[in-house]
Amino acid sequence: MADADAAAAGEATTPPPPSTATPQAITLAAQAQHVENDSPIKDPQTDIPDNLVMMEEMTQEKLLDACRRRYEADGVYTFVADILVAINPYRWIDMYGKQYKERYNPASHLCPVPHIYGIAQRAAKNLRLLNRDQVCIVSGESGAGKTESAKLFMHHLLTYSDGGSGHSTRLEKQILESQPLLEAFGNAKTGLNDNSSRFGKYIEIIFEGMDKVLGAGARKYLLEKSRVVSQAEGERNFHVFYYLTEGAPAALRSKLKLQGCDSYRYLQHAHVSDPANWFSELDKSLRVLEFTEDEIMSLWTALAAILKTGEIDFKDIADSTDDSCTFADRDVALDLAEALGVDIDTLENALTTKHVVIVGETNHKPLNAALAAQTRDTLAQNMYDNLFSWLVDQLNGKLATEDEGDFRSVAVLDIFGFENFARNEFEQMFINTANEALQHYFIQHIFTYEIKELKEEGIRAPKVEYTTNDDQVDLLTGPGGIFALLDEQTKVPNSDDKTTIIKMHKELTSNPAYDNLRNSPLEFAISHYAGKVKYQVTGLLEKNRNAPSLGIAGMMKSSSNPMIASLFKSSETTEDRLAKDEQMSQALKSGDRGFMRRQSQMRRFGGHKKAKEEAEKKAAAPKKKLAPWQIANMRGAQPKEEPKKAVKLKRQSSEKRRAGLTTLSSAFKGSLDALMEMLNLATPHFVRCIKPNMTKSPNNWDAPIAQKQLNYTGVLETTKIRQNGYPLRVTFEDFCDRYRDTCIPPTYRLTSGVYESTALRILQSADLHGWGKGKTKMFLKYEHVNVLVDILEGKKRAANEARAKAAAEQAKKDAELAEIERKREIERAKIRAAAEAQAPSKAVTSSLNWQEEMAQQKEARRKAAEKKKKEEEEEAKRAAEAAKNAPKEEAGEPDAEAERKASFAAARSLWK
Repeated sequence: MADADAAAAGEATTPPPPSTATPQAITLAAQAQHVENDSPIKDPQTDIPDNLVMMEEMTQEKLLDACRRRYEADGVYTFVADILVAINPYRWIDMYGKQYKERYNPASHLCPVPHIYGIAQRAAKNLRLLNRDQVCIVSGESGAGKTESAKLFMHHLLTYSDGGSGHSTRLEKQILESQPLLEAFGNAKTGLNDNSSRFGKYIEIIFEGMDKVLGAGARKYLLEKSRVVSQAEGERNFHVFYYLTEGAPAALRSKLKLQGCDSYRYLQHAHVSDPANWFSELDKSLRVLEFTEDEIMSLWTALAAILKTGEIDFKDIADSTDDSCTFADRDVALDLAEALGVDIDTLENALTTKHVVIVGETNHKPLNAALAAQTRDTLAQNMYDNLFSWLVDQLNGKLATEDEGDFRSVAVLDIFGFENFARNEFEQMFINTANEALQHYFIQHIFTYEIKELKEEGIRAPKVEYTTNDDQVDLLTGPGGIFALLDEQTKVPNSDDKTTIIKMHKELTSNPAYDNLRNSPLEFAISHYAGKVKYQVTGLLEKNRNAPSLGIAGMMKSSSNPMIASLFKSSETTEDRLAKDEQMSQALKSGDRGFMRRQSQMRRFGGHKKAKEEAEKKAAAPKKKLAPWQIANMRGAQPKEEPKKAVKLKRQSSEKRRAGLTTLSSAFKGSLDALMEMLNLATPHFVRCIKPNMTKSPNNWDAPIAQKQLNYTGVLETTKIRQNGYPLRVTFEDFCDRYRDTCIPPTYRLTSGVYESTALRILQSADLHGWGKGKTKMFLKYEHVNVLVDILEGKKRAANEARAKAAAEQAKKDAELAEIERKREIERAKIRAAAEAQAPSKAVTSSLNWQEEMAQQKEARRKAAEKKKKEEEEEAKRAAEAAKNAPKEEAGEPDAEAERKASFAAARSLWK
């Protein structure tokens, strides 16, 4: 659900239909319509190169002029080496359709024309070639187009998963649908951006092999929960409240007892256009993600309860001696109690009384109407923050993979942009701290690590002056920085905003990035990398406490609604505190110093005993043997003390992270440290978003505004170090593995002793110059890799062409043989037909082959022999009969002679 005015840098969102032609978020369906069109490719017509590294000379003035000329020619994307600079045009430019997608197909050559799709193409290629996790870091000020750039990156990445089929699976559709869902609950209209992300998110897509998507995970950072109860002039609450109160079906609103947004204090009479359409899209996303009917209804119920919380008013009891108060309208309170699933008396006690446990005893201090109103607002903020964490946990559960394995992932970080308002408070300090950390990571990755590595490898480092933000990072997150001081002051009894700022002025003034503003009792200033910002100290300590009151937590846990009760599962109640005090009392009586020391450490470090035990257990477990490519990746990664694998986000729920965290600053710092650890374990791809003006108007280039952003993002310094340095560094072994096919026969076996000489042989065979050889690595420029990749792909094409040619020739031969056989068969058929047409004759009949003739002769001899035998047997039989019947001669001699002849004939017949 993107904003037309907060469009992606270079992507400004699709113009809504005429009925919704306002600066409002567009639907996922509308986005899909424009990224699925078939518009032809149209590159910007300008003489400025696509990559500013190719310019002969670079100064601030030339850099600004180059970006302006490309912007005016609709060239909203520009490469600075491998870093993408994206300028928000605040209007739709048709450059995201099917033809653009195919141009940046990960299976094709890397396209040198700058585009957000090109970053996704590069990340996908690196995932395949390097077997290393990838992360796209999108940064910039609020309204520069970070959210839309992140969504386009993910969309293109998922388009070519599953072997590049282009057909989204159910899981991939769910991953895409999770983004508008998170935006509805985490984005709001601000003075700078109509769809501003009021939280940071790290979205990780998990791959099996190099193509198949197995699952996804998400982590949120610092939701701006104070927006739930108050917004600055001209701003709005989170989008979802307006979708529900104005866009939900009448039957649902009636069931929730909801009225229009004008009826609620927390919504400030603001409106959105076409809310029914937005609610329909939101409901569709929930169902695509397979939320159950009960879960969806519980979600709406919790949102309705938050709005009704803001309608509770209090009145002081006139005759009371203890500043107590009660509900101003009991019917309104009864409606809230029903929505929360609690008893109205329990609700009144929790909101109008402060419960304090001291040394095993519970003290109940009544609150006046003003303090009760603060408690009410705190309840609403914590409810929404916990509800958002519940939503993220549900998404992780539905998108997670059940398989355990050594998978690879591509992630995108979309975090809130740098902010500087007329009044900056706790939230702005946290937002700007996150941006300082990312800027520090960028400086280290681009400048510090590169120069350090060049010196260690014996390569001459280019002389480039650049500004670091070490002082700002130390001031904010260092051991003695603002966060540590806030944690300390939050735990000190009777400390308040006044004592806090006095201590800050005393201990932090030595840092050059800190300004006490002449010992102001109300504010202080920090010179951030993006400019100086003044912060109000009012409410700093109260906001830093990351837990509702004991009474509120106990009430919410007793809710009859299981989902609402689960939102406060990790919160401490009065009973929990009493139980701890009882344990401590028993330990004191028994002298159990070990128990007391453990309790002190848990309070100090946030109760992470279980996590520590799990970490120790994991460290003691036998180590998994690493594959050769894993070892190579660790060698080629940026310097780290101990390479280790990042924990998949889905394995740790927000509930577990919240448990035991005593302050918001400690929770945020822990999340930030974990984020930086994950970034250090992946190959980064930087997208620096720039807004051309402050009025969100198209075709309007405000040079000072653009110059300021280009300066603090380090684009000029990056251009210089990329022009004069070696942006690509590869170990000898990895280099040979990747490019050996350019000139080394496949049968030649490479060993560790020949990697260095083989690498030189590869470069010389490609006729490349200007590279550097270190002690363990080759140092290359982009043109070197482009030439080598072209050679590899040329050889691959040649091999494919040779195979195709051989297959074609074989097919041609097979076709020729088939044609010859066909003609022979035709001739044989003609002969058979002619033979059948003629009258049978002896000559024709006898015209047999020799085998048939021999068989016929043999058969004729057999028949002749049988005939002769039969004749002889008959003759012998007749002779015997004649002899028997003839009269005997008197002398007897003739008869004996006849008998002798008959016997001889019979014997002869038997012999034959």
